[in-house]
Amino acid sequence: MTPMPLSQPPLSGPLAVPATDRSGLGSSSQREMLSAGQFVAGEQLARFVYAGLCRRDGTLLVTAAGQRFAMQDGLRILGVEPGKTDPYGLTGRVDSLTSWLERGFVLSPGRVSLGRHSYDVEMGVILQPIAR
Repeated sequence: MTPMPLSQPPLSGPLAVPATDRSGLGSSSQREMLSAGQFVAGEQLARFVYAGLCRRDGTLLVTAAGQRFAMQDGLRILGVEPGKTDPYGLTGRVDSLTSWLERGFVLSPGRVSLGRHSYDVEMGVILQPIAR
């Protein structure tokens, strides 16, 4: 059985979708800009691509406004199991998938573990701008 992830921290940055936006796409100014180092959850990225706000080209993301970003696999820590503590203070932290694995974390669907401690996670990408 897949564990139920804890509540998801809000996405920050210009493409973050306001809770009041029913289209799920954000304002036009949000559609035109992403920020360096921004984490975008996989589901949210799929919504942006489906809506035509950007397109994927291999490991590149190209926005409708022409911005280009390199995408790196990323992982956001959502929290620990209910009733457990976060001994490493990792809740909300984002880093590359490679970085988590190099530190000894073990990845399983929807979770990472280090020793006896497990965290619910969200997969996505970290964006780095590419000059034109």
